[in-house]
Amino acid sequence: MIIKRTHILIECPFGNYLIQNVMKIKSEERNIKIFNFIAGDFTRLSLQKFSSNVIEKNLESSQAASQIEQIFKGTHFVDDQDLERKLGYQSRNQVTRVNYIVQCLAPHQYGNYVL
Repeated sequence: MIIKRTHILIECPFGNYLIQNVMKIKSEERNIKIFNFIAGDFTRLSLQKFSSNVIEKNLESSQAASQIEQIFKGTHFVDDQDLERKLGYQSRNQVTRVNYIVQCLAPHQYGNYVL
């Protein structure tokens, strides 16, 4: 139930500010939990106005580089559902993953900020 509510807050015009302010408290453990939640829906959330703000804020944290690397490599324990659905068995191929993520995010009005 908490996860579903977090998802609603991340995508909410006002709730995303709450999540961003929680991340400002600088609790690495909490920020990792938020990022782990985001990882399963990374590309979709990166393309939305409010949730992309949460992802941008999370990327400012000290552990973000390793988390993003895991998403791009396909080694994060929570894989992006959109990548698995769109790429199928090729979702584990790093070059294919990176190309797909860049092609999705780079031209997008919100996704390019995340990228």
